Amino acid sequence: MRRAIRTLHLILALAGGLLLSIVTVSGSVVAFRTELDHLHANSPSGAAGRADLDAVIATLESTYSGANIQRLVTPEAWSGGLHEWWLRDDQGTPRDREDDEAWKAFTDPATGAILGDTRGSTVSAALAWIAMFHHNLWLGKTGLIIIGSSGLCLLGFVVTGLCLWWPGLRRLRNGFTVRWHRGTFLRHFDLHKVVGVVGIPLFLVIAITGCLFSFPWMRAVVHSGLGGTAADRPLALVPQDQRPRSTPGTGAITWSTAIATAIATAEATAPTARVAVVMSPRGETGTWTVLMAEGLASTGAYTGLAVRLDRHTGAVIDTSDPRAMSVGGWINSQVWGLHVGTWGGLTTRILHTLCGLLPPVLLFTGIAIWLHRLRLAGQVRQQRSAANATESSPTESPERALDPRESLPMG
Repeated sequence: MRRAIRTLHLILALAGGLLLSIVTVSGSVVAFRTELDHLHANSPSGAAGRADLDAVIATLESTYSGANIQRLVTPEAWSGGLHEWWLRDDQGTPRDREDDEAWKAFTDPATGAILGDTRGSTVSAALAWIAMFHHNLWLGKTGLIIIGSSGLCLLGFVVTGLCLWWPGLRRLRNGFTVRWHRGTFLRHFDLHKVVGVVGIPLFLVIAITGCLFSFPWMRAVVHSGLGGTAADRPLALVPQDQRPRSTPGTGAITWSTAIATAIATAEATAPTARVAVVMSPRGETGTWTVLMAEGLASTGAYTGLAVRLDRHTGAVIDTSDPRAMSVGGWINSQVWGLHVGTWGGLTTRILHTLCGLLPPVLLFTGIAIWLHRLRLAGQVRQQRSAANATESSPTESPERALDPRESLPMG
């Protein structure tokens, strides 16, 4: 059984080890993308009051001609005291529609002044490229399937690796020991097992949530399998049109109206709720989506209330409150925060980032162990071949062995 598990572990490593390492490292690189983007903005004034969002929208549209404002992220969603606007122009190719953003602009929440943007930034563009690569390898739905499959490989690594690591209760301490000075093989072997077992909790969280992102059917199974109903189905499972290439049509309500309506709606169930993210309608029949941070949920924008509004009338279509959800609905509503580590604030984000760097270590040490065993197996085969050759060769007769002439010096 142990040999079969080791073989399965090796097959999974050969099939997805390199891809998994690339995906997790890319996720670690963009984990603090927001903070890096904010380096392009000046510090806010810190003044009291709130800027008129409609006036801010007009300023953005005049400054960035042809820009389509996709999203507003407020300071409640770990945005560093800034209003962060996601913009994209409508001049791109159909391939560009897969990208969630072209650049970001930052405004002062109190005065509405533009504090900077990431337009033309090589670093920001590289981070955006890496983020999309991490999401779907720039291959659309095919890439999502590949990424989801790498998550399944990670789950397989966890299960088979845990079985191979388990030393028993009496020798449990040995499972966390690294023999640094007992040779290269033992050092790599111990590092592989210790790094792997230490990372298992976060590996499970990242792998499962990554699969839920890639496979909508898994989210539906989790939702229905854990008591979910149509009433508490998260917005991620509600069908919506694709993101438009142009601004909402005439007659649509304004950003300020959408936010004010969302606040009024949320106050009925959560008086302390605050707007975290506002997303514009998607398509002609799309809705406004407003995500609220409430209480401890302020560590991650996607852990609080969600409100959907009619794009023309501002009427509340439905609300999504994790506190009133079934277990399946709650898990689906927390997928984003669990995957990126916002569920526990800065500490968990750092842990998630470090966890993303562990698969390359496991890949390197695993390859070293595999190569060592291949060399060892080759040596064993050579020794057996030599032994078989010796046994099969004819032996010399005693008379020849005792011939005294063979012991005389030549000449």
